[in-house]
Amino acid sequence: MTWRTRRVGDLASLFNGFPFDAATFSSTEEMPLVRIRDLLADEFETYIPVATAPGGALLRNDDVVVGMDGDFNVQLWRRGTAALNQRLCALRSRADCDPRFLAYALPRHLKVINDLTYATTVKHLSSWQVAHIAIPAPDIEEQRAIADFLDEQTSRIDTLIAKQTQLITTLRERRSAVVTRAVTRGLNGASLVETRNPFLPQIPEGWSQDRFGREIAVNEGQVDPSADPWAAMTLVAPNHIEGGTGRILGRESAAEQGADSGKYLATSGQILFSKIRPALNKIAIAVEDCLCSADMYPLSSRKGSDHRFIAHWMRATPFHNYVSVMSARVKMPKINREELAAAPWARPPRDEQRQIVTYLDDRLATIDLLIERADRHIALAKERRTALITATVAGQIDVRTTGRATQGVA
Repeated sequence: MTWRTRRVGDLASLFNGFPFDAATFSSTEEMPLVRIRDLLADEFETYIPVATAPGGALLRNDDVVVGMDGDFNVQLWRRGTAALNQRLCALRSRADCDPRFLAYALPRHLKVINDLTYATTVKHLSSWQVAHIAIPAPDIEEQRAIADFLDEQTSRIDTLIAKQTQLITTLRERRSAVVTRAVTRGLNGASLVETRNPFLPQIPEGWSQDRFGREIAVNEGQVDPSADPWAAMTLVAPNHIEGGTGRILGRESAAEQGADSGKYLATSGQILFSKIRPALNKIAIAVEDCLCSADMYPLSSRKGSDHRFIAHWMRATPFHNYVSVMSARVKMPKINREELAAAPWARPPRDEQRQIVTYLDDRLATIDLLIERADRHIALAKERRTALITATVAGQIDVRTTGRATQGVA
């Protein structure tokens, strides 16, 4: 087995995508268009008239497509004839190169370029850089053996990842169902009474139904996050909140985020609700006095209700369905104060609110632990996948002896 270092341009011919006119884009034409955002997608979103697609920008199966902006993603094309848009290039293997081997070998070299490329916004890659990447490659028969081995091994890992991903989806659905049942039915088996609200058709007997605006108040006024003492305070934006759980991700001050436009001041224990794209279900409890983005509302109860219960209520199906429907009526999905005030709300007695919160703390902790474990399994599987590919395409694993190969990686 002989390996030698070769440039990508010697292993495959490269062609660039074409700058198609956006005015010709549609969702009904015959020729699918691959844009950089579609490279890893499962379905096509954009089509163009066949007559507008030059032959030199048409993909076919077994081309290796490279994204030239952002993460420099690589995809072995298996979705039939399609037009290639600008900011993408494709490699068509020559007779002495297996396209699968090329698709497995390229990502680690592109990652090096990505890591070494300085950019203030989005990183860019040139087709010259792609063509001049030097990779170690064996003869064509060994390339095929390596590709066959990696196809089999990565398929097994991908199956494991898919199962864990489905498990997480199921657990999140279960989490949502547990929350919704507890905050709309209670824990005591009370009889249900009818309401006239289509988003909340029934509530337990003894609970009061009202407009959400009669329960909650939105903080007024904004502060300058670039001035003292606000600049040193933690600034929470929608991207800092995990959808569906309310977990706050990371902690950055207003100064660290370079904030310079007005922000709301929130106090510890208040509810933080993302009014932008509310279908993402980003509702959290402030764990400290902080600032929050103008894209969020800091909320508190007018009537002494438990803020933790209110936050659970806002993550539950009736409220989530309402804000999703209302926000979808505008181009940039968002909820204004009047729409928020009109949201459905059912208020149990304060003692029952605390019981429900305690119950949910216990139930959700178990579900969240299972989700965390599944996430960890996925991360480990992805690490193993990357390590396996890297070692194999570098010739560190003898793929002719599968048992020895997999044992070595393990």
